[in-house]
Amino acid sequence: MAANTADIYRSSSGPPATPATSGVAIDLVPWGSHNTSVIMYTHVMTCANTVDVRDDYTISSGAFGPGADKVLIPNKTTGTEYRVLLVRQNGPTSKHVLLCRVPGSAVPWPTDSV
Repeated sequence: MAANTADIYRSSSGPPATPATSGVAIDLVPWGSHNTSVIMYTHVMTCANTVDVRDDYTISSGAFGPGADKVLIPNKTTGTEYRVLLVRQNGPTSKHVLLCRVPGSAVPWPTDSV
């Protein structure tokens, strides 16, 4: 896992505005997958279960909805942008956040923030 930080924005906001939550401690793993309930994601973010991160997923759509949070890793200034596909509990202290990297999101190389 890649230890990192993230800034989280609600769907109606984005940089350079102030994030809804900033400096969230996360682990990020590149993990593209799909199955019958979740169509496509590119990464899995693990964070504390106290972090307010929101999805807007409808099974029939197979994609993140218009109300899905935006996540910038490692931060709003130099971050790679992702949209939240699905949030699910991962035991008593953490949650898994399935992310979809935004097409065209610049990735400064070399980087650990993909």
